[in-house]
Amino acid sequence: MNIIPLLVFFSFIFYIYFSIHTLKLDPNSRLNQIFSVMCIIMGIWAFGYTFMIPAATAETAMFWRKISAIGWCIIYSLILHFSLVLTGREDILKRWWTYPVIYSPGIFFAYYYISDRGMSIQNFVETDLGWTYLYSINMGILDWAFHLYYTIYVLAAIILIWQWSGVAKFMREKKQAYIIVSTFAVVFLFGVITDNILPILGKAVVPPIAIVFTLIPAYALHYSIRRYRFLAMSPKNTINDIIENMSDGLLLLDENGRITMANPRALNLLGYSKVEIISRPIESILADANASSIYSIKDDKNKNIIQNLEKEILTKDNTKLSVLISASLIKDDWGELLGMTFIFHDITERKKMEEMHLKEVHHRIKNNLQVIASLLNLQSRNFEDETIKSAFRDSQNRVRSMSLAHEKLYRSPDLASIEVSDYIKNLTDNIFQTYSTGNNRIKLDIQADKEYLQIDKIVPVGLILNELITNSFKYAFPENEEGIISIKFVIKGSEYILEVKDDGIGMPDNFDIDSSSSLGLKVVNMLVQQLEGTIEYNISSGTGYIISFPNN
Repeated sequence: MNIIPLLVFFSFIFYIYFSIHTLKLDPNSRLNQIFSVMCIIMGIWAFGYTFMIPAATAETAMFWRKISAIGWCIIYSLILHFSLVLTGREDILKRWWTYPVIYSPGIFFAYYYISDRGMSIQNFVETDLGWTYLYSINMGILDWAFHLYYTIYVLAAIILIWQWSGVAKFMREKKQAYIIVSTFAVVFLFGVITDNILPILGKAVVPPIAIVFTLIPAYALHYSIRRYRFLAMSPKNTINDIIENMSDGLLLLDENGRITMANPRALNLLGYSKVEIISRPIESILADANASSIYSIKDDKNKNIIQNLEKEILTKDNTKLSVLISASLIKDDWGELLGMTFIFHDITERKKMEEMHLKEVHHRIKNNLQVIASLLNLQSRNFEDETIKSAFRDSQNRVRSMSLAHEKLYRSPDLASIEVSDYIKNLTDNIFQTYSTGNNRIKLDIQADKEYLQIDKIVPVGLILNELITNSFKYAFPENEEGIISIKFVIKGSEYILEVKDDGIGMPDNFDIDSSSSLGLKVVNMLVQQLEGTIEYNISSGTGYIISFPNN
């Protein structure tokens, strides 16, 4: 079986593939366009030789060689044009005569060899492997001109690229030049020997197979497209580099929320290998159980993207990382869901810095409030009137309750919320020390759920407690009477319930908190409104207040 026509035919298939693939990478690139045309021209060359070599007669062989002449005549013009564009010789290409000089010889010789004058049927010889065409030492001047044309053009291209490698700034350009020059030179040498020298010497034992050898530089150029990106700088060519080197973690999810791809940064942050992370559900790396709702945007027709959502993710060893998450849906041309991109930016260090600054802020606020309390204490010593001194003492306690809130905040783990029962205990201890006579006649009974409140809630709660407990100390137990002040803080459904009660002498029967002239109770009313809550009171047995505000 003669495998040479089969080899030539497979060469034709490869050339067409290279042409289409290269043009798809970036149809606007001049280099891509020229290389694509080069592959088509070489495909014509291979297509003609596929049928010439096994032809049944010399006449059929000559017909197919004329078809192939379009390829083996014009290809050298394209090689020179390609080398000028590759090496950046735009100064030459801008001159009006450049394109006629480059392409006129190729077009002329293609016309010459397709015409009846360019080939002689007597020069076709059938070998054991198929038909070949023999030149003669005494061939015509145009045949010699053709050999001179392709030799000059190929050598000019090699020299241009070699000179370019000498002045190239980047290693990738030098590698590109080395690949092209070495493959061009080797293939040119083999092609000249098999397709020209041996036929001229009358020693052609195989059909012309230069077109098969030419696959080597064609593949080298195609390889350079993928490896060194020199034929195009397009998003399609650079997307892999961007993904591999981006500073954020990137996960691709399928339509079921399972991971199908992870870039190196994502693997580094999460501590997984590629094998370990592929097919894992996205919920497995989200620290917040409710965070799986991120993937619910696929069911929301009005929302296809999430940007900069602050969440925590879990690494392989269950360490929590603070991240900003952005996610968007991937859909096909028909709007059907293909999956999702899941990008996360590590903000752990930033959060640490923010926490450090926030601690410093709360610490300074606490210190400033303590200074104010101390100044009020010093100022109160200038007065003998007990009413004035009591007013200063009440103001001190108000300031101290706010100071205590900021002290608790900068000592709390998350710098955002305070544990209520601990805060109430410390606050009542401070008030107790202010008003206690030292004989323990008034007891404190504190019952508080372990709940957490943020600063905008805890400060009003602290001031309310300060006012109500202070009133109980000052007015509920006259003449050294004993008693109990009870404080309860619980959560019921969607509300917090704060209850302050004493078993003292109580309020007058006609007491109305809304019309009371007491500054302390006016402050309490104002703070309850700030909490968007309600207040109830009971004066039937001692004095009791029940304050409710929403748990939002």
